[in-house]
Amino acid sequence: MLRAKKPWDTMFQNRVKVLYFHRRADLSAKVLNLLEEYLEYVRDHAEAFWEVLHWFTIKYKPERDEEDGDLDQYSVSA
Repeated sequence: MLRAKKPWDTMFQNRVKVLYFHRRADLSAKVLNLLEEYLEYVRDHAEAFWEVLHWFTIKYKPERDEEDGDLDQYSVSA
């Protein structure tokens, strides 16, 4: 069974771990503390995030049996 494998643990371990716009050395102690709290929250609730997100799909093109005349419905909204 899928749930027995705890895929949310894998999801958490494979999360993005790079701050692209900041260097850790430049962050204040308060910001680092907030990041630690955020990561703790995400880790503690990883199962709930996985439950919601693994069912979420984005339809990005028509299915084989659908008309593809109106491709605007698949465009990215502003």
